[in-house]
Formats: sequence, C-alpha cells, structure tokens
Amino acid sequence: MGSKRTAILLDAVRSELAEPQPRFDGLARALQDVAGYKVLTLLKFDVATFRSVRLFSTEPSYPVGGVKQHQRGTAWSEHIVDRRVPFLAATLEDVRRSFHDHAGIEAANCGSTLSVPILHRDRPIGTVNLWHVSGFYKPVSAGPVLTFAPLLVPVCLDEGMCIVAVPRQSG
Repeated sequence: MGSKRTAILLDAVRSELAEPQPRFDGLARALQDVAGYKVLTLLKFDVATFRSVRLFSTEPSYPVGGVKQHQRGTAWSEHIVDRRVPFLAATLEDVRRSFHDHAGIEAANCGSTLSVPILHRDRPIGTVNLWHVSGFYKPVSAGPVLTFAPLLVPVCLDEGMCIVAVPRQSG
C-alpha cells in the first residue's frame, strides 16, 4: 500500500468525531482495507495487573467488556510488554502454542493472529488484535497496523473507558 493511500486512510480516521465509537468504526474500516481480518478486537491493557479489557470486538463470542488475564513469560508478553513490538502467531499451531484460549480463536475459524501494541510514553496501554485464517499474516503485515495504533492512545488513557462501544451492524 502506498503512502498516499495510508495518508488518506489516516485522515479519514482522524476526521471521525473524538467519541470512541466513530473512532473504532473508522479504524475497523481502515484496518480491513490495509491489513484484512476476520475478527478485530481492541484491548485496553493494564501492565500492573497484566489484564486487558475489550473495548471493541467484531466477534460476538468475544464481547466488549470482556476481561482477559494475560500470562507473564509468554512469547506474547515478551513481544508486547517487554520489547513493545508486534506479536505474530502466523499459523494455527502458533496460535495453539501462544494462547491458552486458542479454542475460541479456532471456533471463529481463525488460525493466524497479529497483535500490535498501543504505546504511550513507550509503555503498552493496549493492543490492536487481528485474526484471520492460518497463514494469512506475515511479519510485514504489522507495518500498516502500526500506523493506526497511535490513534487509540486517547481512548486507552481514558479512565472511564472500560465498557462503552460495540460494533455497529452494517445494513
């Protein structure tokens, strides 16, 4: 994807109202365009408790407001928390090795995940999570998503942002 297209998509997302729902909806459209996904979730992460709360989800079985307890010392935590870089589980086998809740990912007919940290002052405060079929994501898939992750910093910093947004149904 060219830089002009990225700039157009960024402007479109920024032009949405400052309210979370339009921001999430705009981001979902842009991420579908630049990276593709079957499932998209946006999580607010608390490094002190190692817990995330789901702010947005396109998958009903992973509802907004759901809480996920992450495990320390995993490949995911090494990437997202320690190194503050994207985490890729490219295949179904990678997903099974990486996530204790892999059955839910499989039930959504997905077998490849990409998690991109949302950073504030070099501290992880959330993640953008994309799921697709096994083998869909490659290391280069993270680049376009990294461009959009900073747009979620204000939402993740909002103390009142715990359970607010649900994906809008199209049609």
